[in-house]
Amino acid sequence: MMTPITINPLFQSILALSAADAGQNRLVYTPNWVAAQTQLLQAGVVDDLQARVDQYGNVYLDLPGRLPELPAIATGSHMDTVVNGGALDGLYGIIGA
Repeated sequence: MMTPITINPLFQSILALSAADAGQNRLVYTPNWVAAQTQLLQAGVVDDLQARVDQYGNVYLDLPGRLPELPAIATGSHMDTVVNGGALDGLYGIIGA
């Protein structure tokens, strides 16, 4: 018997922004991209992450470590997609991070 897959609520919410399209459409600076970036920021704030946005609209969410003298670990991805991109296009790397 297979265990049902649980999908992260933030992942589902961002995928829903392109629900009327053939695929995922979050081209840079479009309303879907802005809405997805906003949802990501809000989720980061709820999770007590340090949030900032640079002059280009890139979102940075930081979780400070307990030992600040150690080097940082960075991971992430891109929120934008190609036209009619797949569900995992960029978003999987963001949610995974």
